Formats: sequence, structure tokens, C-alpha cells
Amino acid sequence: MSATLADLPGWTGDVRGLERTVVLPPGVGQEVRDEITRVERAMNHHAVVEEEADRTTFRIWTHARGVVTELDVDLARRISEIIDG
Repeated sequence: MSATLADLPGWTGDVRGLERTVVLPPGVGQEVRDEITRVERAMNHHAVVEEEADRTTFRIWTHARGVVTELDVDLARRISEIIDG
């Protein structure tokens, strides 16, 4: 798992879940969340998203298995591409 996390800058976690918290600039947050939603729908997989006043946290794991799978890692990468792009 440490090698996987090394390939996912900004993400933390272990075999039970991945997590990343970001601050989205004003005026960009909704656009970013909409793009992530489109990716999630296309993948038929989603992150648990917690929004606070100044930050958004994404948590990913395969709920049915209770662990992180390759699909979770792929979703984390795609979320990072959107956030960092």
C-alpha cells in the first residue's frame, strides 16, 4: 500500500481506505465537484465526500469488500487529476 500511496500525492490511508482533503478556491469548487461526479458516474464508483466551510475531504474504498481495490486507486488518481489540473 505504501507504494500505491507514493503514486497518489496528497492521499493518505491504508488497505481499508484512501483519503484526501483539499481546499478548493472560491468559484472553482462546484465546477471541480461536477467534474468528479461525471467521472464517478462513468466509472460506476464513487467517493464519500465531506464538505466543510473551507475544505472538501474525499474518502474511497470498495464498500462491498471493506478494502481498497484497484478501482479505488484509479478513482483517486482521476480525482487528483481533476483537482490538480
